[in-house]
Amino acid sequence: MGIKKGFSTLEILISLSVLVILITLVVLIIFFTFRQIIFYQKFLQASYLAQEGQEIARKDKQEQEEQINGFLRTINLEAVFRDNEYNISEFGDLDQETIKVIVRVFFDNHEVKLINYLTNWHEE
Repeated sequence: MGIKKGFSTLEILISLSVLVILITLVVLIIFFTFRQIIFYQKFLQASYLAQEGQEIARKDKQEQEEQINGFLRTINLEAVFRDNEYNISEFGDLDQETIKVIVRVFFDNHEVKLINYLTNWHEE
């Protein structure tokens, strides 16, 4: 009878150990899933803010930096140069009709960046 009691205690300890490991794994999976959901929600918000920044640049034609609900959005405008074959390049002739718009949205050590070119660019 003493051997059976010891064997039952060993079975209970092994079962409890397996149960604790399984519960820990489930809790960790749930935790990491929620972290990913929160990250992708913020990433989606940052993407929308970057698209909105492109529209603002198209309308206002000026650089800006602003804080929006924990996100930092910067809108930068850069000159565009063309090579001899009229392709965009780092050096060459200045294209007066085109401007490069770079919108960056920063959140939690991450960045969403959109680059767009606007043509027929005229200051009003």
